[in-house]
Amino acid sequence: MKKTILIALILSMSLGTILYIIFNFEDTWIKNESLSSIIIAATALGGVAGVIVQFNREKNLREVDFIVKFNTKFLEFDELIDVLNYCSHKAGIINDPKYDEVTSLNHTDVYKYLDYFEPLYFLLKNKAVSIDKMYMLVSHRFFVVVCNPDVQNNVLAKHQTAFKSIIEMYRILDDYRCKKKIPLPSTVEENGLLKFLDTFNY
Repeated sequence: MKKTILIALILSMSLGTILYIIFNFEDTWIKNESLSSIIIAATALGGVAGVIVQFNREKNLREVDFIVKFNTKFLEFDELIDVLNYCSHKAGIINDPKYDEVTSLNHTDVYKYLDYFEPLYFLLKNKAVSIDKMYMLVSHRFFVVVCNPDVQNNVLAKHQTAFKSIIEMYRILDDYRCKKKIPLPSTVEENGLLKFLDTFNY
């Protein structure tokens, strides 16, 4: 919406400038030439606006396609779903009795989980996917796992360098969340990753 308003503003200012030239010159030749110019300018500006709108539309379609594929692919990995469900259960978000007696995750599965999310940081960093769509895409699956005490103590704290992109992605998404005043479940928020890493002098 903001980009559409900006395009309209640019068009209005450009055409307004040309109209000013037309009505402030008495010379008929200048007026005729200016009239010709306004037609050419309007055509060119319209073309540019069309390209921008089309580019934004295609970018939105690519983002939606990426989100659908990411979510579909995620559901194909049972070990990723198991990590998510375990963390969600421990955070009180879901109630799955099979995790009641489980006190620790399979850390190899956690590595796979974090590796699956790692490329998203580079998409976010290079603005290949907008942060609002990225947040919508990963917020629950990301925060609930990286804010799990088992994951923090046994994976992230021990391998901070290996998972630096995950930590940086947390910084970006958590900053966005705070600015937008988006709440997290209290059991997730109280185990914030950055608060935890501060104890390790990250």
